[in-house]
Amino acid sequence: MSEIDSLTNKEFNVEKESKNLNEVFKNRTPAYEVLDKIRKYPKPIVLDFNNVLANNSTPLEVNPHARNLLDSLSDVGNVFIVTTARSWEAVHKFLEENKLWKKDIVLMTMPNWDFMTQSNEDSPKGKSLRKEYIEKVNNLGKSVDEKDLIAPSGLKRIAPLFNKSWEIPIIDDATYACIDNPGMHGILVKSFDPENNPRYEKQYQIQRTFEEAIEEVKEIYRTI
Repeated sequence: MSEIDSLTNKEFNVEKESKNLNEVFKNRTPAYEVLDKIRKYPKPIVLDFNNVLANNSTPLEVNPHARNLLDSLSDVGNVFIVTTARSWEAVHKFLEENKLWKKDIVLMTMPNWDFMTQSNEDSPKGKSLRKEYIEKVNNLGKSVDEKDLIAPSGLKRIAPLFNKSWEIPIIDDATYACIDNPGMHGILVKSFDPENNPRYEKQYQIQRTFEEAIEEVKEIYRTI
C-alpha cells in the first residue's frame, strides 16, 4: 500500500481539518506547531496567490480563471494557498468576496512559515525540519543538502513542512519557486497581470496554462 493510499484510507474530513488549520493560521501561529495536522493531508497541492489567483498591485484584481483552477485542483487533491502576503484576513477576505474561497482550502501567509526562509535560516525549528526531511529523502536514495532548502521567501522551500516521499506539485509564477526546489514539482504559470506589464514576461521556462497545470497535477497523483 502506498503512502497516499494509507492516508486516504483513514477517516479524514478535509473540510473539518481545513477549518481547524485555518483558525490556527489566522492567529499567526507558526506551522511547526501543527505539523501533525498539515501532514495528514494525503495529496497536498501548493498554490501561489499573487500573480496567479490575483494580480500583485493595488487594487487587487481577480484572475477570471482562478475559480476553475481552484475547483479543478480540489477535485484532485488538497489545496494549500501559500503566500508571502502577511495578512491572513486580507487574503481570505479577497478570496471570499470573489467567490474563490472553498471550505477545503488551507491558507498560509508569511507569519505561518517565515521560519523556513533564508531570513530566518538560524531558526531552530527550521533547522530541525530540514534535517528531518533530508534524512528521509536521503534514505530514499535522493541527494538533498540543507543549503538547497534555504532561500528567500518567494522561492518557497517548504517541502519539509509536508515531509512527503514524493514531489509535491507547486503552481507558481516565480521561476525559481518551480526549479531546483527539493521535494516540490514546479509548475510555472504565466503571471496574471491585467496591465500587461512587460516585467512579468518570463523567458526561462515554458509556462503552462491553467488547464495544462491541472492536467500535470492529475498526472502526478495518478502515478504516485
